[in-house]
Formats: sequence, structure tokens, C-alpha cells
Amino acid sequence: MMSNGFVYIRNAEDDAYVNHGNNFRGMEQAASGVVILYFESPISSTTETGGAYDKITLAVTADSEKQAMIDINGALFGGKAGSTTVLADDYGVVYCSDLITSTAGVTTISKATSGITRNVITLTDDRTLTSGESGSLVIMNHATKIITLPTAVAGLWYDIVLLQDTDAAFTIVAGSGDSVFGNIQVISTTDNKCSAVSVTHATSTGTVASYDNIDLDHDVTTLGGKAGDVIRVTAVDATAWLVQTTLTMDGNPSSGAVINAG
Repeated sequence: MMSNGFVYIRNAEDDAYVNHGNNFRGMEQAASGVVILYFESPISSTTETGGAYDKITLAVTADSEKQAMIDINGALFGGKAGSTTVLADDYGVVYCSDLITSTAGVTTISKATSGITRNVITLTDDRTLTSGESGSLVIMNHATKIITLPTAVAGLWYDIVLLQDTDAAFTIVAGSGDSVFGNIQVISTTDNKCSAVSVTHATSTGTVASYDNIDLDHDVTTLGGKAGDVIRVTAVDATAWLVQTTLTMDGNPSSGAVINAG
């Protein structure tokens, strides 16, 4: 049960903090003898993005961080005994279930680095993206890859980032029954030339197969694509993905086909 009262913390005569107990969001052991508490900030509802939080760092007795965290929970929620449930503790070999692997039950603890972050996917092989990964940065390395999009749902979007200059090509493929469309520009850093490719949205299910993928000849010297270029794909409805990008290159963009829509 969440605390119905207020929390008061003072660091010095002129440095104090008060927040409601219901705004407590958790704590972590950051290092030996260090416990950090997180509270939703009073300004969270006034920011454009929301999600602002306050961080309070406490010094505790080394090797007693677990008990200190249990004590803090007890102070917040009405008593030390029974206020904290241990789900998995590899160091203390305590688990809530015999089915959790003993002494190695906690594989990883991943924590947000700030109030608002984007998921980052670094491709090591061909990858089918999921709708739950919408908004992700997809990092394309130097090897040839095929990125398959999920079934289109209006509002899904991904940014595909070229990590380095390379001669490899890669393909963005729409999900079954979906199509791609958009305008893609290629510019040269040396020849002062540019070209554009327009991909027309398939107008019927019978023509989807002709517009369901984008092949990019990611070649910095003759066609297009340098490190830092970003390709954004956004589902505009339940059947179509809008592709938007400007690719850069060192050669003449009119020397070959940069995009193959097929």
C-alpha cells in the first residue's frame, strides 16, 4: 500500500526536499554504500514530454545496502517487517520460487539512463521489427542486411541509421500485404548534383508485390549512403509505409539507380 503522507529529506540547513509518498518510484544500489531513491517530480505534469523525476542519493553502511533498502521501504509504507518482498537475490541466495535458477537467477538488471530514452537496435543479422519496437533507432552496420517491417498499423515508425560508409546494400521490406511509398533524395558532396526517386503507393492488393520493398545500393562512391544518414519509415495507415530520407554520396547521383522499388 502506497504511503499517504509526505517524505522529508534534508541535506543541509538550506537544502531540503519534500514529496508525496505516492510519488516514490523505486530505488537502486548504485555502488558499495550508495542507494539512490527516485520520485516522480512535481514538475512532471508541466513539462512537454512529462516523465520528469527527482533523484536522492543516500550514503549507507557498506555491505548492508539490502537491509537499508528494506528499512527505507518500511519507513515509506508502514513497517520494516513484511514491507519488502524479495523476488531474487543471487548474492544472498534468496528466491521467491524454486524454479528460479539458484545463485544465478538474476541475468541482468537494465535501468533507464534518463527520464525519456529511445530503444536502440543494433543489427547483427537480418531482422524483423516488431510493433512493440516502434520509435526505435535501428543501427545499420556495414554488412548487407534485410529489415522486415511489421504489419502496418497507423503511427508505427522507425529511424534506420547508417553507422558507417560502406559498399554493402540492404533492403527494407514491408510486411505481407503492405506497401511502401515516398520521396527519396540523393545528393553529392562533390559534384553539386542531386537526384530524387519517387515511390508510388500501391493502389490495389493486386499491385502490392510491386511496391513492397526498397533496395538501397548503399555505396558512398557511386550511388548513395554515408555514415549518419537516416531513413525514417512511418506507417500512415493499415497498408502503407511512408519512406523518407536524404542520402549523401561522393560521386554523381545520376550515374546509377540508387533505389529499386520492387
